[in-house]
Amino acid sequence: MPAFLFAGALNAKTWHYADGDHGALLQMGRRIAAVGKRRNLIHYSELVRGITVRLPNIDDSHPFELGVPEWRDLDRAILGDFLGRLCVDSYSRAQFLASALVTSKETKEPSEGFWNLVTEIGMLRVFEPKQAPDVLGGAGGQGL
Repeated sequence: MPAFLFAGALNAKTWHYADGDHGALLQMGRRIAAVGKRRNLIHYSELVRGITVRLPNIDDSHPFELGVPEWRDLDRAILGDFLGRLCVDSYSRAQFLASALVTSKETKEPSEGFWNLVTEIGMLRVFEPKQAPDVLGGAGGQGL
């Protein structure tokens, strides 16, 4: 499938949380960019550590940190939404899904949510983590 179709599929998605706090989105994007420049990965907890999120559709915009004190399902949904939104930006600029650099401490791989996104937009036909090198922009996971 041509790259413009992936971009169109990403742009057609609605981001319920990420568009509500551009400051937090920018901070996460900068952290991912920094690890990408070092050809490294970042774990979910490291990515959000110290970032205060304020969302108009959550708890009357009261500030909170994702994963503090524990990861809730809502925290995971919010982070997934932010990472998906960051993929829109990184893919439109460089045909790269930035959230591929954000991984679980345990598995050292992106979460199931990442694989669901790439399947939904047509990059993968089925959930197959072993195809990661293609999604990582040909990096083959080397040095990441």
